[in-house]
Formats: sequence, C-alpha cells, structure tokens
Amino acid sequence: MLGLSTDIPNDNDWIRCTLGGASVFVQRFGASIKGFENVCRHRFYPIRTAAKGSGLVRCAFHHWIYNQEGEAVGIPQCKKLFGVSPKQLGARLREVEIATCGVLIFGRFPLQNLTRSEPDTKADSPLSNHNKSLEEYLGEAWPILQTFCRPGIRPAFASSVVKANWRTSL
Repeated sequence: MLGLSTDIPNDNDWIRCTLGGASVFVQRFGASIKGFENVCRHRFYPIRTAAKGSGLVRCAFHHWIYNQEGEAVGIPQCKKLFGVSPKQLGARLREVEIATCGVLIFGRFPLQNLTRSEPDTKADSPLSNHNKSLEEYLGEAWPILQTFCRPGIRPAFASSVVKANWRTSL
C-alpha cells in the first residue's frame, strides 16, 4: 500500500512513498492516479524531495518536465544539447502499476522491469501472482477492504509499544 487517495484530492497533488525499497511518487492527473519511480532519467536526481505537494512532474536539478505518461516533454535546450526533440529523445520515468481499493492506493513495479535469470513457472512462485489484478489477488478480502476503506470514512492510525522479548503479543 502506497497511500490514500484522500491525500491527493486535487489535480497535480502527489505523495512520495517507498515501494520495495525504492522511492516512488503517486500523483493525481484529473480523475486518474499514476505512479513513477522517484528518479529523473537525466542525472538520476530525485524528482520529489518532500513528503507531499502539488505541481508538475519536474526535476529540480535540470528542470526536465514529464507528462502523466512519464515521458519527458520539457527539456531545456534539448535540441542544442542532444540534437533531438524531447519526444525523439525517448526519456521516460519508470512506471509503477497503480490499483485502488476504496481510498487505498496500491502499487507494484511492472513485471518487465523485474530482473530474472530464468522464467519461474511454479504455481506457488511470488511471480505467479504478478498477472493478477488487485481484486483477484485479494480475493475474498476485496469486498471487506473496499467496505472499510470507502470514501467518507476517516482513516485512523494507531500504534502501541509492547514490552516483549521475542514473543508474540496477544
């Protein structure tokens, strides 16, 4: 889970989060929500340095601008420096697949971005679930999660410290 859709209610609102140890960001573009790895394709500088905000997808280092598909569309002096237009350069952000259940936003990196030495065809392999939708993956938990996390219900966070030494807290 990457965050809540209520954290990005307006067009161009975004949140930064972590997915599999990588920094990513999730941004609202009108009615759609997209996710990308938080790394500019030019000099690998983070695009988002705050926890949340609103604005264009623009790298603060050299001001490359990306569209909602993750394609570089604004590159200062692109023709002069690279000899081609931003579209011809073909630079794009690494996409994160996004799915929602109620107000919960989930993400995963597309399978083609994963590195494997050989295909894993075992039914119990973690990759065997990769072509399932979030609803298929959650199975019977989907309608329960969707009901508890529907818009209008204010999410709550709770934590507590358990003084224990390697035992289960009951």
